[in-house]
Amino acid sequence: MTVVQLSTARRVVLIGALLAWVQPAEADEIQPLIESSCIGCHDENTETRLDFTKLDRYFEDADTFRAWVNIVDRIRKGQMPPASEPRPDAQTQTTALTFLKKKLFEVNRRQQQEHGRVPSRRLSRLEYEHTLHDLLGIGGQIAKLLPPGNKSGALDVVTAKQDMSSVHVKGFLKAADGALDEAIQLGPKPRMASELDYVNSRYMQMWFERSVRRGGGTVFRAGDDLIMFRGQNYNLRSDHNGLRIPVAGRYRITVTGSAYQPRSSVTMSLRRQNDVQGDSELFAAWDVDEKLRTVSATQYLRPDDYFYVSADELEPAPDGKVIYNSQPASEFKGEGVRVRKVVVEGPLESTWPPQRTRALFPGVEWEPAANGRYYKPVTTKSHYEHIRDAVAALAPRAFRRSSD
Repeated sequence: MTVVQLSTARRVVLIGALLAWVQPAEADEIQPLIESSCIGCHDENTETRLDFTKLDRYFEDADTFRAWVNIVDRIRKGQMPPASEPRPDAQTQTTALTFLKKKLFEVNRRQQQEHGRVPSRRLSRLEYEHTLHDLLGIGGQIAKLLPPGNKSGALDVVTAKQDMSSVHVKGFLKAADGALDEAIQLGPKPRMASELDYVNSRYMQMWFERSVRRGGGTVFRAGDDLIMFRGQNYNLRSDHNGLRIPVAGRYRITVTGSAYQPRSSVTMSLRRQNDVQGDSELFAAWDVDEKLRTVSATQYLRPDDYFYVSADELEPAPDGKVIYNSQPASEFKGEGVRVRKVVVEGPLESTWPPQRTRALFPGVEWEPAANGRYYKPVTTKSHYEHIRDAVAALAPRAFRRSSD
């Protein structure tokens, strides 16, 4: 064989191999459907994003793979061809779809074996907190119980940067246990509708009498009213003034107060604080003048939370003095807030045990124990069946899909 003959033979082999790659034998299983129902609207002469004259069968390519997956989905759902066009022959369509599904599955399986799946993704701390709030009907700060996440830029939801160690697993389980304890309330029903009596509180007497250098001297009593000149948590906190939160839940706090010696806008506010978790928040604020005003706010509180009435945006005295260098407090000429009455109602539940507890145990009734210290379940089926019902009710919501 001459050199020319060898070169020609190689060209024939190469051209044959190229044709086999561009139009493999299996293409006949797809081509009838393309020619009868697709190519008329999807070729080089149309303005659609899909051109079957350029779309090859090299499914290993990511873009090509996605394009064929989209084609299969549109045909299977009956979106293509459109309703205005003739329907393809059933056998032709079935043959093409069967081939494509098999081919795409094989390629996808092979790539997973070679390269693995996409990186596993987990919920961020805030996403986990919101998920537990939604699933269990609770509130509170749960994210702080979890280890901090790595960030990509300013985001902590980028999969490639998310770690998943034993520390994370323990944190998620610990947070879930705490959330369940908060959701399942089986103790006696709290009867809470009480007044936070600042002016007669034994704790407040200490601050009325103490000197400024010992932390006092910033509040005083005027009849039935408490007058304060700064936002402060150490003496107006609810837990030290005889009011502790019995169980986690929503509470309505109603305040009657006004501005004291106002010369500008004065703000009276409510703040929640938790020294155990080290967080605080402003959850309500109102503009007030010298006329008494009664306002209320609803806030989710936990047993280790406390709240206090605060004063904000206060101007000093006309001579520039602040409360610390103008004593006694009753003679201070700066702006302040007058607090006359604070009433707390809650937990705001229409039934007891709370609805969030009942939702976790569908089909179970509850009755108080003989000693009245807790509620006990009244079952109508075996314990196994009740547990199965509880899982069947919660799992689809937790996994965000039906149980089918």
